[in-house]
Amino acid sequence: NGKKNGNATLPQKVAVVCSGVEGIYFPSLHLVVCKCGFCGLEKQTLNEWQRHTGSKKKNWKSSVKVKGSLLHLEQWMLQMAEYHERTLVPSKSVKRPSMKVMRQRLLNFLQEHYEPVHAKWTTERCAVCRWVEDWDFNKIIICIRCQIAVHQECYGARNVRDFTSWVCRACETPEIERQCCLCPVKGS
Repeated sequence: NGKKNGNATLPQKVAVVCSGVEGIYFPSLHLVVCKCGFCGLEKQTLNEWQRHTGSKKKNWKSSVKVKGSLLHLEQWMLQMAEYHERTLVPSKSVKRPSMKVMRQRLLNFLQEHYEPVHAKWTTERCAVCRWVEDWDFNKIIICIRCQIAVHQECYGARNVRDFTSWVCRACETPEIERQCCLCPVKGS
C-alpha cells in the first residue's frame, strides 16, 4: 500500500495465489503475471490465469486470493475502493445533479447511435460467458438449428434434459425477430 503526498494510492502490484500457484496482480492494468516458471513475463487476465492454474472454480472471484491472507482478491478490491472513497472524497459532499439534468443525460445516452455486431458463434465455448468448460450441473448445450453453444445457467435453460434436441428461443420462434437488450449482437 502506498501513500503519495499524504493521499492514499493503490499499490502498483499485489502478490496473489490461485490453486497454489503464485502471481503478481497489477491493479492499474487488471492483469496478472504468473510466477509458475513457464509463463515468463506474459500478462494474463484474471480469468485466463485462474484457468492456467488449474482451478476448478467457475471464475477468479472465488479462487484468486491475496497472498499471505485469506482474503479473496475481489474482497480486497472492494475494501480498497471503500477505503479510497473514504480517504479521497472531500468531507463536503459533492452536489448531486438535479433530476432534470439526470433525465437529460439519460435521454442523450439513449439517442446514441446503435450499431449491431454480426457474430460468428463457435460450438467450443459458451456464447454468453465465453468459457470452454462445462460441469455436470451446468452443461454446454448446442442449438440443433443455429449451432449456438451456451451454458444452461447462462441461457436460463436449467431444466434441459435432452441435449441432442435442444432449440434456442430464436430458432424456436423464428417469426419473432429477436434483439438482445444487453448486447449489440444481431440475432442474439
